[in-house]
Parts: sequence; structure tokens; C-alpha cells
Amino acid sequence: MTTVVYFHGFASGPQGPSPKTDLIRALGHDVALIATDGDYRPTGYRAAFARLGLGPMAPLVLMGTSLGGFWAQRLGQELGRPWIALNPAIQPSQSLQRYIGPNTRFDTGGAFTWTAADCAAYVAEEQFALPSDLPGLLILAEDDEVLDYRLAKDLAGSARLVVLPRGGHQLHNTADYGAAVDTFFREGGKGDLATNAQERASKI
Repeated sequence: MTTVVYFHGFASGPQGPSPKTDLIRALGHDVALIATDGDYRPTGYRAAFARLGLGPMAPLVLMGTSLGGFWAQRLGQELGRPWIALNPAIQPSQSLQRYIGPNTRFDTGGAFTWTAADCAAYVAEEQFALPSDLPGLLILAEDDEVLDYRLAKDLAGSARLVVLPRGGHQLHNTADYGAAVDTFFREGGKGDLATNAQERASKI
């Protein structure tokens, strides 16, 4: 069975049932939730992924929304794993600058401070190219109120692309793209997961 690692976005954390994780479970897959515990720097996301203790040969798909979508693509590229990104951040070092200063977490209401140095830590992470043979699914909403969907669309490369007229930044309207996700697992991701892991294991 495929495990979908879900990366939450900035100022958020793993939550209970949600439309997106409900969709993945309804399609017959397990979900593992990333928990950065309020640390949204690259080190926080990488440590949270490591804490899951997933084996290098485990059949995985990496998925996330917004900053979580960035990490699905980033670690998908790094580890050779299929990815699904919903309204992903493209250049967090720039887009996160609007949050410099005190912030409140959406999930817990807890306070945290974001700094210019935290933004700068993303510069090195942004320099990557997605392999053309790596299965990826990019889902974008034209009415995204946080990020310009056109930036992600222009960098879609060989990824499967779904552009919806509505959905906002959170894309909770899973009925509008659930079929595309199912098709990705059946044709673009699921059948290749074990092979991808074996072929790329020596590179991880």
C-alpha cells in the first residue's frame, strides 16, 4: 500500500480530518502527516520528515499545499519520489517575507516569530530542477488569493497539470480534482513507486 506523506503549509500543522487527506484515504492509501512543531524553516521540515522513519524502499508519494507543496516537490526531486503539489510556493525566500515579524499559527493559535534570516534559509533550497521522468501532479486554482498560480504553472515542466477556475489557496474542493488524483496514482504514480525507489536508492 502506498503511503502519502502530507506536508502542511506555513503557520500550520497536522490537523484532524481534512478534505485533502480524506480524499487520499478514500482512494485507498495511507497518510502520514508531517509535524514541524511550529518550525517552518528548511531544517524544521527536513527534521519532521526524518522523524517519520520511513524506509528508503517504502512506496511513497509526497503531497502538500502551499509551502507544503514546495516541500513535496523539493524532497520528491531529492529522493526520487512522486509528488503532488497544490498551489505550491515557488520561491519561499521571497513569498514568506510578508510574514516577517510576529505570527499566529492557524492550527493551534500559538505565537511564533518569523525573521529575514528564516526567509534567506530557503534560497539554497530553491535551486533544484524536477527530473522529467519523475511523476508529478500540479493542481492550481486561478482564484488563489495568496500566491499567483501562473508562477507555478510556468514551471510545471513535465508534471501533470490541473488548473481550476476556483478553489482558493486551500483547494478544499476535492470533488473538482479527485479524479485527476486517482488517475495519477493509477497511471502516473502508483505503478512506478517501487521501481522508482529501487532505481534511485543508490542516489539517496
